[in-house]
Amino acid sequence: MARTAITVHNLAGRTGLANGAVAQTGGDSTNDHEWALKDGDILLARNTGAGNESLSLITQPDALGRSISIAQTHNAGQVRTYGPLTREGFAQADGTCHVDLAVDTWELAVIRDVGN
Repeated sequence: MARTAITVHNLAGRTGLANGAVAQTGGDSTNDHEWALKDGDILLARNTGAGNESLSLITQPDALGRSISIAQTHNAGQVRTYGPLTREGFAQADGTCHVDLAVDTWELAVIRDVGN
């Protein structure tokens, strides 16, 4: 099945987000998630569940063959940021970044700085 897309929010220069809010994509642990990764993207992840839950960023080897495994458990209600991320190491062959979830009790969003 196709992965569920994560909403990308562009920063409006030094003024922040254009509308001042971040619409988040609800968790889909069946299909998991992706977005078209650009260098500098930041993933926001919030565990909306009542218990501790895990999230994994799926990585690829960099030019030297190194890979970074990011699998973390978030406490209930916890928000974490991942990034800024780079295409090297995090982009799949099609240019997307993959996020896998153990359960659906997540809200995800990507923040992208499109220039100063």
